[in-house]
Amino acid sequence: MLRKPFLMILFFLLIIVAADPIHSMAAADKSTILVLSFDGMKNDYVHEHKKALPHLYKLMKQGTEAKNITAVSPSLTAASHSSIATGAKPEKTGLVSNEFKNKNKKLTETENAFWSRLGVPAIWNEARKHGKVTATIAFPGSNPEVTKQDANYAIYYGDTWSPNSLDQLSFHTAKGWKNAPESSRPLKEATFRLKLAGAKNRTIYVLAAAGNHHTYDTFYFSADKTVDQKDPKAGTNQWGSFPIQVKNNLMAGFWFKIKQAGSSFSHATLYRTAVTSANIEGPHGFSKTIQNHFGFFPVAEDSAALKKGWITRREYEDISTRFVNWVEDVSFFIKNRYHPDLLMFYEPQIDHEEHAFLLTDPRQPGYSKQKAKQYANYIDWSYKLADQTVGKTLKAIDRNDKLFVVSDHGMEPMHTSLSPNYELEKNGLLAFKKNGEIDLSKTKAYAVASGTMAHVYINLKGREKGGIVSKRDYQNVQNQVARIFETIRDPRVLASKSILAKYYLSDWWNGVKNGHSSLSATEETATELYNMLKIKPARPYQSVIKAQSKKSEWSHQPHAGDITLVAARGYMMDSNSKSSFHSPSELGNHGGNPERSNLRPVLFVYGKGIPNQRITRRISLIDVAPTIYKMMGIPVPDFVDGQAIKELTR
Repeated sequence: MLRKPFLMILFFLLIIVAADPIHSMAAADKSTILVLSFDGMKNDYVHEHKKALPHLYKLMKQGTEAKNITAVSPSLTAASHSSIATGAKPEKTGLVSNEFKNKNKKLTETENAFWSRLGVPAIWNEARKHGKVTATIAFPGSNPEVTKQDANYAIYYGDTWSPNSLDQLSFHTAKGWKNAPESSRPLKEATFRLKLAGAKNRTIYVLAAAGNHHTYDTFYFSADKTVDQKDPKAGTNQWGSFPIQVKNNLMAGFWFKIKQAGSSFSHATLYRTAVTSANIEGPHGFSKTIQNHFGFFPVAEDSAALKKGWITRREYEDISTRFVNWVEDVSFFIKNRYHPDLLMFYEPQIDHEEHAFLLTDPRQPGYSKQKAKQYANYIDWSYKLADQTVGKTLKAIDRNDKLFVVSDHGMEPMHTSLSPNYELEKNGLLAFKKNGEIDLSKTKAYAVASGTMAHVYINLKGREKGGIVSKRDYQNVQNQVARIFETIRDPRVLASKSILAKYYLSDWWNGVKNGHSSLSATEETATELYNMLKIKPARPYQSVIKAQSKKSEWSHQPHAGDITLVAARGYMMDSNSKSSFHSPSELGNHGGNPERSNLRPVLFVYGKGIPNQRITRRISLIDVAPTIYKMMGIPVPDFVDGQAIKELTR
């Protein structure tokens, strides 16, 4: 009796599958592992404010949390994300800093790690080799323009075609417009020139129309003096966006606001963001699909405009939120349409806020309790925005999916900047020409700073283009640099206080030397040493403490400096060559010892088959990739240094 109804149901199911066989089967059978990275999310902050972060708190209560997780060394964005993506340490990925120098180039020619190839394949590439579908959206290290080892669907930061600006528009009677709107007063127009790097410059026309109150309150932006449906329009103090085709059908664009208008309406103030685009790679038609659905890749933030007073704090938050929403929307769209096995996406707003507003140490310039509280609100905003992303992601995942929420490092407050190049110049190792350029014919060493660490490169003959230091003199110069920074003291505090937490010497042709590193007597370093040795100091912090430290695992990496400097807590490195020991350019920074509590990242895992547990043993960010390999049933490559987290892969 049940045979006929059963056959009818089966018939209709077959019709549904036949209509869209790929998506129907994928939706029914496939699951996705999502990796969501929040740049700079601090482990201690999340726990201290967990009740204000309900979605992250849900992951703590219902998923797996790694309580004792550390970043890699150096604890910098590019280095840590490359290790998350590969399971390998920076010595193998090659990203030993956010900026570094390649050998066989001029001493001052540096490379941006965010636009560099990884030294070993990332998990999205390895998984693709095993027939898995992978996607990356804005994830550091996944730039399809340089990796040559892309995910199936890859979207990354593209070019900045024009910087942001604040312009005064001069309005006069409009002439020659087509499809002009109605206006209670004579239409007025203005123009501005958009200079684009690597593309044809554009003239943008702005048409002002008046409403019922006889006030010019609606503005139309056009490239050809024809008002049509695709042209943006906005009221005073309302956001609008202007897309631009730059080359090869690539879409770029900017967001704008008419912020002020003169009483007689002869002029108005226009703020616009930088003109930005994305690097997009995927199957035929993928780039067009993304651009048609979501428009151009927006700018991630505009702290420079905020500092200049071009925009308000609220407008700054609008810009950052828009970027976050764009990444979210695109990520969830790719998940629902293309059903990837692995989806990795990234949000930077916490890192931006902590760099600018981490004011928690009374030694920091401009510190006051009132200002610290105000700045803390800005950081709170960034974490709440991240928590909203987690909430949206939880709604977007299916019952068979797994979600990894991870960060690359924490953040520490900075009170002082040190300039390694100033110290090198003061000691005769770095020389400048009269025009301010570095004189490579007289320079023996040059430092590339990033966060709280710096690589010092020796201008070696035969290795550097135009090098002047002989191989015989190499070790002497290296030791001279080491002595400079080993003995340097902050003149504003106790004479015995060193600003160097540790340094590493690299013997790049004979391997790495042992015992050529030093720990100096900052309060923090001394405390760590005394605790480690279980000694109660009679007179703590009054003398320089030296001890052999573990050698740097990446000091023989070709991208690493001949001397690597790691600053003590509260000190950051910068490239200023005019002075040392000055106010830091950023209130928060990172790059130092990843074991320190303020620099610890987060790792939460949630979803199908993930137990509710707290892992208290030590885990590293290099353990994320091998864990995902195991979950996907893919052999872990030989270059992986991490270990699959057994509590998640049993």
